[in-house]
Amino acid sequence: MIMLPAIIKPNKSTALTRAVAAFKAQRRPVHIGMIIDATGSREHSWEQAQTAQLRMFKDLAGLKALQLRLLEFGGGKLSDYGWQGDALKVAKKMTAVRCRQGLTQFIPALEAFANDKTKTDALILIGDAFEECSNVVLMPTCTLRNRGSRVFCFREGDDPVAASAFNSIAEATGGRSIKLGDQLPLSDLCSGAALLTAGGQDALKRLPNAKARQLLLPPPKP
Repeated sequence: MIMLPAIIKPNKSTALTRAVAAFKAQRRPVHIGMIIDATGSREHSWEQAQTAQLRMFKDLAGLKALQLRLLEFGGGKLSDYGWQGDALKVAKKMTAVRCRQGLTQFIPALEAFANDKTKTDALILIGDAFEECSNVVLMPTCTLRNRGSRVFCFREGDDPVAASAFNSIAEATGGRSIKLGDQLPLSDLCSGAALLTAGGQDALKRLPNAKARQLLLPPPKP
């Protein structure tokens, strides 16, 4: 369990906060969604994931130009916390989430963003398995692509079904599918995806992790 201090202060200015702040000057809000697998198979890595997510939320705290929407599933239940302008409120909700046994629910989570009246600029998907019909996932994925919403899939483990599904989702939407590792921690990848969304490739150059920067960049056009 990740314990939040009684008072959480936003992190000092970072590359991520400066990139999102640029949108504030343009009066253009940035909408970033997150779909998080909280099923039983992720219990062994849950504390690390919580820490990584908290770090990103603290980086984003206080930025009124940013809206976050968190969906998480476990125990057969999909929880949608709606769009939030306060990243620390999202962080507090995440600390209460525990892993529960149950099947993945990526498709209904993707559908929630695809059917939302508010366009999601980027969607971060985190998980280690995909237990749904791969054909059905094409419909919300195509809708997200047509709306200009990129999906970044960050995968734990070596499940080939999950790898195939996440690769397809990311490729279809112009996002990236990346396997987590020692040199690719979740916090760097989440921050990098937010940087790319908020400020483009120039903003992504500010991410210290060179390997994450390289993998997050869109593939070169043929």
